[in-house]
Amino acid sequence: MIGKIDYETAQATLRGNRNSNQDRSIVLTSPEGSVLLLLADGLGGHPGGEIAATILMETAKHLFVQTEKPIPDPDRFLSALLHAAHLDIVDYGQSQEPAMEPRTTAVAALVQHGRVYWAHVGDSRFYLLRQGKILSRTEDHSMVQRMQKQGLISWEEAGHHPQRNLVTRALGGRPSRVTVDHGPSAGLRNNDIILLCSDGLWGQIGHATLGRILGDTRTPLDRLTRILAHRAEAQAFPESDNVTVATLRWLGDDAEDADRLPTGEGDENAMPQEPPGYQQADDPYRPQNTDSPTSNRENDTR
Repeated sequence: MIGKIDYETAQATLRGNRNSNQDRSIVLTSPEGSVLLLLADGLGGHPGGEIAATILMETAKHLFVQTEKPIPDPDRFLSALLHAAHLDIVDYGQSQEPAMEPRTTAVAALVQHGRVYWAHVGDSRFYLLRQGKILSRTEDHSMVQRMQKQGLISWEEAGHHPQRNLVTRALGGRPSRVTVDHGPSAGLRNNDIILLCSDGLWGQIGHATLGRILGDTRTPLDRLTRILAHRAEAQAFPESDNVTVATLRWLGDDAEDADRLPTGEGDENAMPQEPPGYQQADDPYRPQNTDSPTSNRENDTR
């Protein structure tokens, strides 16, 4: 049975002030109405981060095409996808001479039957927004997130901590099984927004600004997505990371349980609305310094 198109999607990626872009994203659709959004941020502190991210995209394309639609067990599918990509990345690294350990973060969202399911490894994020408010987001697998939970540093200190770029989980590297975290599935309401992004975006754009921009239902999603990416790049100039965003706006009917709000991994109420050092521009829709020159800063641990 062919399903109607009851969503719109968009993607944007910018190199920032880096010599290369190690982020990757993809949106895969099926005639039955299943939609898979996937985003990866290759770890720059390891050889082949961009290759690891690309392998994840290729593995996803293969498995998505081969899987029955609608996907009978979305959570199991997402776990299987990330585990398969993990092993493909490890196999690639071990086949090189000399052997290498490429790694990448991963965040995935599957939408079907008016519901969204999500899973992640690393610090690339999933957000679910409704009417300009963040209902849920993933919790980063990172050193600063761990220290925050242990009460060792504040949220404000995390933005400037010397270990802010260290992730505690990633796909690739060694062949041991990777732990994938899942969020609670959620029923969607008309105009809900799903956002996947790398830390180049969420490290610069605060929650209030995310909600204000993505809550604009009159503007095409593609334009809003590009505005977010350019805004993050400009905010971090001249040290912008790669910035990548994938979005989906639900245009279908409300799910029966859409009013039952998910409780995501990240505690939205415990976090300030803007990143440390964030300065609100006069016009949140107008990117600034978007024609910045490229610097040679690539010596972080991502």
